[in-house]
Amino acid sequence: MSSWDEWVNGYIINHTEPSGEMVYAICRRGAIVGLEGAIWGQINFEFNTYEHEQEDDNGNIKKFVVNEWDNFDYCWQNQGSKLLPGGLRMNNEKFMVSKFDEDREVMYLTGKDMGACIAKAGTCFCIGVYYKTPEPLQTSEGKTKNYSAGNANGAVENCRQKCLDAEL
Repeated sequence: MSSWDEWVNGYIINHTEPSGEMVYAICRRGAIVGLEGAIWGQINFEFNTYEHEQEDDNGNIKKFVVNEWDNFDYCWQNQGSKLLPGGLRMNNEKFMVSKFDEDREVMYLTGKDMGACIAKAGTCFCIGVYYKTPEPLQTSEGKTKNYSAGNANGAVENCRQKCLDAEL
C-alpha cells in the first residue's frame, strides 16, 4: 500500500473528527487523482474505459466507448454543466452533478442510492464515493454515529485541505 493509499484510507474512507475520534467507512470508495488523471492513491476506486450502449430518442441503440477519466475531466472543465456520451461515471457507476461550487472548487454528485464529492486541491482531486445507508457508522471509541452525505462530503473536503496544507 502506498502512502497515498494511506491518505485515502485515513482521510476519505475513514475520518478523524476534531475530537480525535475516528469514524469508519464514511466513504466506500476513494481516490487522490492528479489533474492529468493518474491515480496517486485509491481504495476500491478506478476510472474505466469500456464500450457502452445507449438508446436514443428514436429507440435506436448507439454504441460508443466511455472513457471515465475523459468524461470526468470534460465535466469538471465545464463546471458540471456538460457531459460527454455515457455521462459522468466512476467505477462503472453513473452519477449526476447536483452542484458545482466554482469558488470552492468542489463538485457534488448523486446517483442511485449513492453520491460522491470531488474537491480540487492544487495539483490533484480528492474523490469520495458513498452509499446511502440507514445503518449507523462505527467510531474508534465504540460509539455509533448517524450517517449523512454531509459526513462524506466533509471527509473529502478535509482531505483536500490536508493536500493544500502539504502544498500538493
